[in-house]
Amino acid sequence: MESISYQRLRSKIEYIGQNLQVFDASLKSLSEKLKSEKDTNKHITDVLNLNKSSYNKLNQPLKEKDRLVSYSRSKMAEYSILELFGAFTIYMRDITEEMYIKDPMRIVGKVSSGSTMTYVEIIKLGNFDKIREIIVDEIFRKFENERSTIKLIDKLLSHTKVQIPESLKEMSLMYLEMRHLFIHNKGKADERFKNKYSEHVSLKAGNKLPTNFKTVTEAIDTVNRFAKSIDEQLIAEDTLQTN
Repeated sequence: MESISYQRLRSKIEYIGQNLQVFDASLKSLSEKLKSEKDTNKHITDVLNLNKSSYNKLNQPLKEKDRLVSYSRSKMAEYSILELFGAFTIYMRDITEEMYIKDPMRIVGKVSSGSTMTYVEIIKLGNFDKIREIIVDEIFRKFENERSTIKLIDKLLSHTKVQIPESLKEMSLMYLEMRHLFIHNKGKADERFKNKYSEHVSLKAGNKLPTNFKTVTEAIDTVNRFAKSIDEQLIAEDTLQTN
């Protein structure tokens, strides 16, 4: 049995993984095609028989092929991690709403008092679904303001009995926290990341994060198992809606 929220996440993760595989397979095929050309004076567009106007960024000497393929593979890995983080965040927001539907007071009680609506605001919203959406969004924003994935998860699950194996939780958080470093630290490990995850990845502060097919595939699988474990336990507690 799965929650509606997890079904959405699973579908998104399937798309992310499929897109990654299509891109990686295409790059492998492209690389093999370019390596088979013996005339190194040719341009990439000539080897691939491409329109030079439409593919002007590829109108470069064949000797540039390794650099171009490596860069594209790295950027696709980075993009997949960003997408994975976004999908997981949406899942957390969605289960916040499912928890609210099941027991509004338990969710509202997670945030400090002081958030109110006037009669006018309630009337303008028009129906309970819109009121619920406003409340859930505000609650989730307060969770997100912690600016820490682990704090967000812990706050959301604080009233539950969910217990995730520490190794699975730590590995999932490592992959999710890569997103922050891609955006804010040029994809390089900082001292905090190095110290926190040294058992799982051998990096020095300042080293580039791994951006290869194997790493991202493992990230997708790990985060999916993490979310599934949360979901199964919340359903067992009768905390979420299911089909």
